[in-house]
Amino acid sequence: MISSSQRTSQRLRLALRRLEERKAQLQVAASVLDDGPHHGSLLMLEHINLNIGEAGAPYAKAFWFEGLGFAVDPRAVTMTQANVAAGNTSCLQLTWANCGLNQLHMPSEEPAQVLRGTVYASYALAQFALLEQRLKAIKPKLEGTKFCFATEPGGRMLRVTCPFGNKIVISATSSVPRPHAGIVGQPGGESLGLGIDSIVFTVGRGKAPGIARFYHTVFGTQARLEACANGLRCVVPVGPSQHLTFEEHPVGGAAADYDGHHIACYTSRLDEVYHTLQRLKLIWNNPRFVKLGLRYDTLEMSLAVNEVRFLDIADPATGEVLFRLEHEIRTKQHPNYPLKKKEGRVGMGA
Repeated sequence: MISSSQRTSQRLRLALRRLEERKAQLQVAASVLDDGPHHGSLLMLEHINLNIGEAGAPYAKAFWFEGLGFAVDPRAVTMTQANVAAGNTSCLQLTWANCGLNQLHMPSEEPAQVLRGTVYASYALAQFALLEQRLKAIKPKLEGTKFCFATEPGGRMLRVTCPFGNKIVISATSSVPRPHAGIVGQPGGESLGLGIDSIVFTVGRGKAPGIARFYHTVFGTQARLEACANGLRCVVPVGPSQHLTFEEHPVGGAAADYDGHHIACYTSRLDEVYHTLQRLKLIWNNPRFVKLGLRYDTLEMSLAVNEVRFLDIADPATGEVLFRLEHEIRTKQHPNYPLKKKEGRVGMGA
């Protein structure tokens, strides 16, 4: 029988543990809010935008929600209504899937898009153990698509291909950082996954050093170069725990292979980023979003919508275009920034 003093001691230990967890959560969140010695002003990778085709929504929902356990973001309905009101009738359905603080944005537009690389995500051990059965359960719904999956030897990694051909590698982790306390996070329910850790892109040979120079020049990141099977890889830190990696390959990175998908990141220094991109002649107005009032012809216009876009990664030393990948770069003041304190509204970003 537990005595009164033992119960008090247990309650104190529990309270102290919760206090330490809360402190750790706030420290993780705070580290993302600020510039860092390695990631510079590049604070976080938030979302990947991939068209899924006019008939792709049922497949996307079965795969991302029922299979991988991403959470439904209710703002997609509001965004669809805003698109229609703005005359952007090319996208009459929009699906947003949340994984921790990260997202997939999936407009029902043609053609369905495929990322030129691989997405890496983490799941806690208990949730990872559920994935194989969940993926087996959705297989009948995805017949005739590119969906497939395989567990790596050791049972701690799963390689998955989505119905449209995008590749995802899921790892099991015993570390469960959920820095959601006191911040907005992403709306909707809790996702099965913890978040997106990195994206690995395939680029042409000899491109990695210039890509490292680009991110250092624009964002102040300390990208590192490593040897890989076909040359070099450039690893770009994004915030304290995410990465964009560019691996050289003999047939990688041709601009003709790019189908228009984009990624969205946050910066703490939009004015500096804007002026650098302007000097490099890389600022880009995506015609797809001009209808929504998103133009970046001046710094004032970018600050008014809390973002800027560029299409090409170019070597600052030579001007050579090294890789084409649209980046949507947002400020911490953007209404959809998930690390704000718990206040805000739905924004116009895509």
